[in-house]
Amino acid sequence: MPFYSFKCDQCSQEFEIFLKIGQNPDKTPCCSSTNFKKIITKISLSGLTTDEKKIQAINDEIRENKEILEEMKKDLKNRR
Repeated sequence: MPFYSFKCDQCSQEFEIFLKIGQNPDKTPCCSSTNFKKIITKISLSGLTTDEKKIQAINDEIRENKEILEEMKKDLKNRR
């Protein structure tokens, strides 16, 4: 399971949490808000031993970050 980074909409604090792929936290650990957004972060490859695993991790991260960007685009369009 990977770490994911989020930012709380209520208090603006960023936090990381260990989740299954596609899973989101119920509330923030900082102020228990249910309003938060996933943020894009750097790829961490520590602990991976083979090139194939590293490539797969990079591809997974790229895919997930593209999904986050698409959500951000939709959010911006809805605010206009």
